[in-house]
Amino acid sequence: MWGYLALLPIGLAVWAIVGVWTIFAMAVSNKSVNLTEGFPYISLCGSFPPQSCVFGQLLNVGAVMVAWICLLRYLQLREWGVPKLPNRLCLGLGFLCALGASIVGNFQKTNELSTHLFGAFLAFVVGVAYFWAQLLLLRQAKPPGQPGAPWIEPLRLLLCGGCTVLMVASILRPKGGRGMGREGAVAAPFTERADRWLQPLNRSHEKPRETRRLLGQERRGGGVPSASLLQRAPGKSPRRVRRDP
Repeated sequence: MWGYLALLPIGLAVWAIVGVWTIFAMAVSNKSVNLTEGFPYISLCGSFPPQSCVFGQLLNVGAVMVAWICLLRYLQLREWGVPKLPNRLCLGLGFLCALGASIVGNFQKTNELSTHLFGAFLAFVVGVAYFWAQLLLLRQAKPPGQPGAPWIEPLRLLLCGGCTVLMVASILRPKGGRGMGREGAVAAPFTERADRWLQPLNRSHEKPRETRRLLGQERRGGGVPSASLLQRAPGKSPRRVRRDP
């Protein structure tokens, strides 16, 4: 019955990964984000045109795919004898998750933050609840044994637990941390490591252009940098200049 529809979740994963990195590359290439200030989140990258248009389209198409997958899963569980009411409630959670993804894409962070955060709540928190509901519904299937290897159920449990831990960790981050904070992005624990990788790049940009310009003018004039110029240059402390008598 299912045929090639089983490849739909894989297609969703490929679509999301390729789309997110495409938006990130566009934001970096047109300098909408500055990597020297920290590793940007996808919500920030997708807040500025032209990548904001791609960001919205990416999540709209992804939301349709999510809703389609949830509907197919509902029909599959119905064939396996899962009771109608909990199966429908789980389907409602899946549709809310799809709606949240669409809201995140259409209400960008810099334009409508409160609506963007509400969509993120539906996409991440309700989405994780959908995963746990799927895990519980499978225990009500008749017969209990389902197609697949015996290690699939422990793998589902491990993935649900990992998603929950990452979501909670991102929400409970220290207030002084960088990033979206309240948005609860699951990538938050990894961006701190990316910031550490970018520290050498940050140090290479510490010397301001104004300092180099002032020092260059002084050298072209045949003198040495004066204390007044060094005082004007940011990050430089005045040094004594030794002059010949």
